[in-house]
Amino acid sequence: MSRKGKLVHQACEVRRGPQGAFASWENTKDVWQGFARFLHERALLPRRVQDVSVAAIELYLHDCEARGVARSTVKNYATEIRVVMARLGRNVASMTNKAFGLATRCRDGKKRPPTPEELDQALTRARAVHEGFYLLLCLQELFGLRRIEVLRSTRDFETWLHLLLGGAQALPLRRGGKCGRQRRFRILEHRREETVSVLRQAVLYCRAHHGRLVEGRRKNLEGSRGSLSARYRAVGLKGEIAGHCLRYSYGHQMASAELDRGVDEHEVLLGVSTDLGHGPGRCLFTLRTYLLGLLPRFQRILNNGRLIRIPKDIADDERFRPPPRVKENGARTYWRAHIRNRRAGEGKRDIEPGMSVLPVHP
Repeated sequence: MSRKGKLVHQACEVRRGPQGAFASWENTKDVWQGFARFLHERALLPRRVQDVSVAAIELYLHDCEARGVARSTVKNYATEIRVVMARLGRNVASMTNKAFGLATRCRDGKKRPPTPEELDQALTRARAVHEGFYLLLCLQELFGLRRIEVLRSTRDFETWLHLLLGGAQALPLRRGGKCGRQRRFRILEHRREETVSVLRQAVLYCRAHHGRLVEGRRKNLEGSRGSLSARYRAVGLKGEIAGHCLRYSYGHQMASAELDRGVDEHEVLLGVSTDLGHGPGRCLFTLRTYLLGLLPRFQRILNNGRLIRIPKDIADDERFRPPPRVKENGARTYWRAHIRNRRAGEGKRDIEPGMSVLPVHP
């Protein structure tokens, strides 16, 4: 392995670990490959990541800006590099975006929920082309789920249908969440009958098509997910109303219905953030991204653009707590112990395949 490859490998090994989505790990590799290539071309490549100089990092960020890379992307590069350096013990207190000359940018979302006319047109086109894709769009808009969450939850459709017929107001998401997190999401009560009808159609369709709503060139989950981007564009869901904006539509409907009923703004924001899978810690992000069109209705809980502290009785409400985590699989637990030992300087030799690494509770 070349010195450049070793540098990228060390950065990825440090940045990875037992937590975080796989997509985030891939993003780390992409960032550090570009950074290592830059250092190699200018004869600044060190042998270890912790030996990278602050001047080299600053030079790389300014080079990215000169090449026309978006300011927000450059800030993400700086954060990715800073996190890796911090985990290796480098004092990075001075390596802030402000110190690098990266000014603060507007964090408001650039997308919006599709209008009823745009949504109807997209659903009509989707139904004419592919029934399974049409059902996937309907479920995304009714449940506020990500595309991968719908694709992986096909085995739970029958359970969801039984729960809805029994009067349930929220459904469990067990598969497809980021980092394997499970959660509950509420249904739109004013569209309950439509939800039951769409879910019943999805159950029948999956039974007739080997448990899949969409299939790609490869007959697996990866192939199904890879085919969706082109399908979204084909039905007109692109640009500021991309396929992900169906979650925006769900958030707007849920928040508007609760605000109309007189529910406290903090409680509405916590509920929508939890339903969308972002949790109570990202309420301001949810407001300025998914609910930007409803921002005037939340001015009472904002102070100079910042969210007023959520009352303790609302923040501690069990409705906004995630369900308990299930027992982890062996591969992820093994990797967690491996990373813990590497950080302690013990290497991988103390863990053998098949050895139990679960904590022992008295």
